[in-house]
Amino acid sequence: MNPTRRTVLSYLAAFGSAAGLSPFRALIAQTAKHDTGHLPGSSGRQLYVAKGGDDKNPGTKDRPLATLAKAQELVRAMDKLKTVGITVWVRQGTY
Repeated sequence: MNPTRRTVLSYLAAFGSAAGLSPFRALIAQTAKHDTGHLPGSSGRQLYVAKGGDDKNPGTKDRPLATLAKAQELVRAMDKLKTVGITVWVRQGTY
């Protein structure tokens, strides 16, 4: 079974501080090295969440959202419009 991005976001929200575990840290470090703003082969909509963001922002790299809840709300709205390839980038921090 291949998890969807929504499933991965749900796991991240459910486990919260699990990102402090070694396997997650290694994955985050590997992703950070290759962060071009897009997943390989991804051409869909990109949303960004950062501690210094604001939920009134559009969720771009330069103007990120502040909460995972707002990102989830936007993803659900895009999903209703049948948007393909939605990626949510969560910058380092405690949420």
